[in-house]
Amino acid sequence: MNAFSTGGKAGRVALFLSAALNLVLVSAIAVHFYRGYNEGPRRAGPPPGFGIERMAGRLPGTDADVLRKAYAQHESEIKAAQAGLREARGKVRTALEAEPFSADAVKEAMNKMDDQRDQLSTALRAVFTGAAAEMSHEGRVRRSEEHTSELQSRF
Repeated sequence: MNAFSTGGKAGRVALFLSAALNLVLVSAIAVHFYRGYNEGPRRAGPPPGFGIERMAGRLPGTDADVLRKAYAQHESEIKAAQAGLREARGKVRTALEAEPFSADAVKEAMNKMDDQRDQLSTALRAVFTGAAAEMSHEGRVRRSEEHTSELQSRF
């Protein structure tokens, strides 16, 4: 016979420690799922500016610097538009989840989201048109080819 089967002090201690460990484990799992559920969707994907760096990496050296400089000139505008777009998306989610449901509230939230998306597009266009004006012909051609392949991969 061993200490666990006789119900001695060692068995009681082992049982207590096992139960305590299981309680801690179950609590940790519950907290993990609770936080993940209540925090909402997390921002997935690369950090802001990553796309510009990826594009710059495909351009000749001086053209890459031109693109980075153009982005830096509009960075605060782009980040503000991105933040506004995230906020607008949240308002669309809130309107969709509201009870009682209001189609007008959803339409209004979606219109605001479209406005924010337009602001972001305008800021990004300013980056690319400003950079293209200073790029070499080779850099503009590479950017054009990349843009075309990006569009084809979406559809």
